[in-house]
Amino acid sequence: LQRPQLLEDEHVVYLSEAADAFSFMASSLHNLYMDTVRLDAEMDTMMVIRGSYTTILLSFIATVFMPLTFFAGVFGMNFQTGADYTMNILNVSYGPDFFYFLCAV
Repeated sequence: LQRPQLLEDEHVVYLSEAADAFSFMASSLHNLYMDTVRLDAEMDTMMVIRGSYTTILLSFIATVFMPLTFFAGVFGMNFQTGADYTMNILNVSYGPDFFYFLCAV
């Protein structure tokens, strides 16, 4: 009993080459997908690092300017309205120097 030949030999060779090309394209596409996944993970890592640097910078700025804002607010108030609430440090000669010293510390 002989098996019938559905395709000629040149068609079998062509289909074999087409299957090899499809297999190569599928593996290339998979490799590109995996590279994209790795790149996405690296971008996420870079964004986290950048966010931590931004947080550090904002913390430093707040550490410097919050006390300065407090001292400027306290020494900028007008306490000369009543006898019980006078700020004597503003009336002495070293008052501004004392304020600058507090701000520097």
